[in-house]
Order: sequence, then structure tokens, then C-alpha cells
Amino acid sequence: ANTLDLVFVPRFTGSRIPLLNQRWFVVPPAAVNVALLDGGAQYPGGPQFGVRYGRIDKEVEYSVSYYEGYNNLPVFNTSIVSLAPPAVSLVSTFPRLRAFGGDLVVPTRYFTLKAEAEDMSSSTLQANEYVLYVAQLERQWKEWLFIGGYAGDAITRRGAAFDFAADRGLARSFVGRASLTIDANRSLAIEGVVRQ
Repeated sequence: ANTLDLVFVPRFTGSRIPLLNQRWFVVPPAAVNVALLDGGAQYPGGPQFGVRYGRIDKEVEYSVSYYEGYNNLPVFNTSIVSLAPPAVSLVSTFPRLRAFGGDLVVPTRYFTLKAEAEDMSSSTLQANEYVLYVAQLERQWKEWLFIGGYAGDAITRRGAAFDFAADRGLARSFVGRASLTIDANRSLAIEGVVRQ
């Protein structure tokens, strides 16, 4: 009924992000006419650790978690290379990150309520601080599974003028899924996301 997970990571590994010259890299509107140059990356040193406690009771399931380390997604430090033509160098840095989170599952007669939230804070002034949360309802009916919910975020401190936030990519969206299990080898699913 109780679980305790402990994680220790002695060496940091950042996530790969789209390169500046690829179509997946989103240029901010203010920098459309500015040449963006890759200034490399500065990787942090030091370990990371996390802990999660979970509990399954008869009527409810929940967990709480804590993480201390670095954000695997970078923020960019900028420096002006030239004014005419305008060019800026971007250096990827990985800010400190402290996260507190929790999740909750409550089954009822007609549906299952699921919710989770996490507060992301940082001592690095260039990093944004924010809260991510999800709330959804789930209903099983014969071979059908229906899920609908909302994923949201709230920025509590703006620090980064220019960052890559893949973890907030679906925030402020209504999400839904209907799936049918046909047999052990076949299923059908319909999914949708509507941005607010």
C-alpha cells in the first residue's frame, strides 16, 4: 500500500532541443529580423536527487514528490554580436530546479477523478517559475474507455525572455480520448487536443 522511490543522478544530461536552423525552432516575434547564432552550451555540475512517496488506500490513491537538481530544458543567455546587421549569440544554460508535486486518484461509482500538480521553482533568476496541473475524468464502459480533462499552467515569475518550454507545450488545453478494445491484438482510439 505504500511506496517510496529515491532517485540519485550523479551527472547531468540535458535534453536535446531543435537546432537554430531547423523548422521546429520557434523564433520569438521580436527576433524575426535578427540573426541567431549558436553560442554553445554551459552544462551544470553536481548531482540531482528526487523522492516520491505514494499511498494506495481503499477509496483513494495519492503521492507526493520532491526534486532538487537542474531543469533538463535550457534557457538562453544572449549577447549582441553585431548591430548592423543585427546578430545575437545564444548560449544554452540549464537553471537550477526545485519541484514539489502531488497527484490524486479518486474512483467513484460513475467515473474516476485524476488530478496532479507540480510547482517548479528556481534560484536562477533567468528561469521562469510556474505551476503545471492536470485534471481529468475517466469512465470505463464495457470495452470502451473515455477520458476527458484539462491541462493548465500558471507562470508565477517570469525570468526568461527566451526559453524552450516543451513541458508546457500542451498547457492550457482540453484533452480527450475514446478507445475501444476489439480483442487482444486490436484496438481503436480517437484522441484530440484543443488549445484554449
